[in-house]
Order: sequence, then structure tokens, then C-alpha cells
Amino acid sequence: EQSFDTLIKNFENTTSDWSLLGQELNGTNTLDQVGNAVDITDDGQTIVIAEKTRIKVYHLVDEQWVQLGDDLGKVPDGFGLGGENYTNASVSISRTGKYVAIGQQYHGESSSNTGEVLVYHWGGSSWSQVGSDLNGSIYDNFGTSVSIIEHNLGFALAVGAFQYSKHLLHSQGQIGGTAKGYVEVYEYQEGGSITKIGSTINGDNNYDQFGRSVSLASGVGDTLTLV
Repeated sequence: EQSFDTLIKNFENTTSDWSLLGQELNGTNTLDQVGNAVDITDDGQTIVIAEKTRIKVYHLVDEQWVQLGDDLGKVPDGFGLGGENYTNASVSISRTGKYVAIGQQYHGESSSNTGEVLVYHWGGSSWSQVGSDLNGSIYDNFGTSVSIIEHNLGFALAVGAFQYSKHLLHSQGQIGGTAKGYVEVYEYQEGGSITKIGSTINGDNNYDQFGRSVSLASGVGDTLTLV
């Protein structure tokens, strides 16, 4: 029997070598698949980790990783495409750990893989969702990649949708569609709502699957790297 609970190890560079920072973070159940996606704050003290059915955030306290608040994401309603399964989630945490973005590219009823993105805010003692869910269209795989940066007024967020499902279904003769992939950028100011800024950035060619990876430069989010 195979066990895919996996584990996370964090290291710091001390002079000329790497040493383990805090304890190993292990899955608790078979097939937990801890570490599907990870991100870390600028100071290296807070990390976000994707597991199969949940997202967790940890903070380093007295050389031990302690979970911050409850698990993030929605309650699982099934395994595989169409369920709240974070096996292929993308995660991003802002530089101070104030905001966490979660991309779930396989979200959608009846395996439609529209994809969704959720953003959470740390209020000092608990997490709360910011704004409404952000959703793609059928077979978009919206949330393939996410990148969030905070600024004085809120945050900027980039989301990739590489449309792998459209590519796959087209190859099987089931649907049309170009599967170019695309990226959208959003902004949030505290007290307001998450709003899209600028135009959608599309891939140039059919089946480019543009948006596999996105990265916003620190600052106000006006520089974007895309793959």
C-alpha cells in the first residue's frame, strides 16, 4: 500500500550551509499529499501549504511551526474533477502574510473545471474571506496560477487560466475552442470589492496554455511576469 501523506521541510542558510528551520510538517492521513503547492512570506516566518482537501497556514513560534487559524478553502464535497479537491491548487501569500490567495483550477459542477480563486485576510486571530469567489468560464481551469502582493491600501492579484481542459477535450473531438490561455489582474482596496483592472491578457496562439505561471513584482502590482 502506498502512502502519499508527504511532508514539508523548511531550511535557513546559516553562514555557509542550510539547516532545518522548525519541525517537519507531515500529512496526517494517507493521500494527504502535503506540499502540492507552497509559498512563504518575505521574512520566512509564515508559510501557506496546499494539501489534497485543505489549505493551511503556519507561523514560526519559538522554532516550531504553529497553524494560524482554521484550514482555508471550502469543505470537500468529493475527490477528483468537480469536487473541492486541492491536489492541483495554486497558493500565494503576501509579503507580510496578511493575505492568502488560493486557486482551484478543477472547481466546477459536473467536472466543468471552470476554476475559482478565493482570497483570505488574516485579522490577527482568524481568517476571513475577502470579497466574493472569482470564477472562470467552463473548461478554463481558472486559478491555474495565482500571485498576490499587498500594498498600503489592499492588494493586487494576478490569476492564470491555462485552459488545459479545453485543449484536452478538443483533442478528443468533444469541444471546440482555442485553449490559448489567459491572465487577469485584480485589485482590492480595503472596504471595497475585488475588481478587475485592465484587459484580459490572452495567449497568442491556439493551445499555448498561457497562464501556467504568473508573478507580480512587489510594490503596487504594476509589473507582471507571465509564462
